[in-house]
Amino acid sequence: MASCCVVSLLCAIFLSTAFVCDGEKPKQEVLEANCNNNINFLGSVVLLVSNLTSVQQCNLIIQSTIANNRLLIDITKLDLVDNCTDTKLDIIDDTGSSIAGPLCEEENATVFRAESNVAQFQYRTSSPNTAGKKLSVIITSFNLGINGTCASIEYQCANKLCIPKDLLCNGYNECSDNSDENDCSGPNGTPPGENVGLIVGLTFACLLVVAVAALCLIRRLRRQQGYDSV
Repeated sequence: MASCCVVSLLCAIFLSTAFVCDGEKPKQEVLEANCNNNINFLGSVVLLVSNLTSVQQCNLIIQSTIANNRLLIDITKLDLVDNCTDTKLDIIDDTGSSIAGPLCEEENATVFRAESNVAQFQYRTSSPNTAGKKLSVIITSFNLGINGTCASIEYQCANKLCIPKDLLCNGYNECSDNSDENDCSGPNGTPPGENVGLIVGLTFACLLVVAVAALCLIRRLRRQQGYDSV
C-alpha cells in the first residue's frame, strides 16, 4: 500500500512541474567582475557592465563549451564614454585577429561572428567620465548545421543559424533576427509543436496514476473483505 502511495505521489509531482517550459535564460556576467577570467557557457551568456568608474583595463575570455561551434556576438547596448578617443572595447578571436573594434558608441552596436568558440574582450580607458555607462552583449553558441540542416536538439533561425533549442522563447534575441522569439504562442510561451513529447508524457503519466490508484483501491477492498469474512 505504501509503495502505491509513493508512486502516486511521484506522478503527482511530475504533473505539477511538467508545464514549467520557459526557455532557458542566459546567465548574466559582469565585465568588471571577470577581468582576467575565462567565462565558459553552453547555450548563451549576457555580458554587462555595472560600474566602470575604477576600471582602466579589463580583459576576459568567453568560450562556448561546444568545441565545434562558433559565437554570435550581438551588442544590444553600447555607451561606454563621451569621447571615443579615450575609451574603447575590442573583440578579438583566438588567433589574435580582430572581430570588432574599437567600439564605444551606440552607432557601433551591431552583430558580429567569431569563427571559433572563443572570443576575447579587451576594455581600455583613460577617461574619468565612465560612471553610468552601459554595455550589454548577448553571446550565443551556434553552428551552420550539416548541409544546412540543424540537429534535432537545435533550432534553425530565420537566418539559417543553428542554436540550442532550449533557448527558444526565453525573452532574449539569441538568433539576432528575433526569429527565436517571434512565435511563442504554445503553452507557457513555448513554440507551437514543441510540446508533443510533453503531451505524450503527460498522457502516459495520467494513465499511470489512474492505474496505480485503481490497483491500490482493489487491494484495499480485498483486504477489507478478508477481514470481514473472519
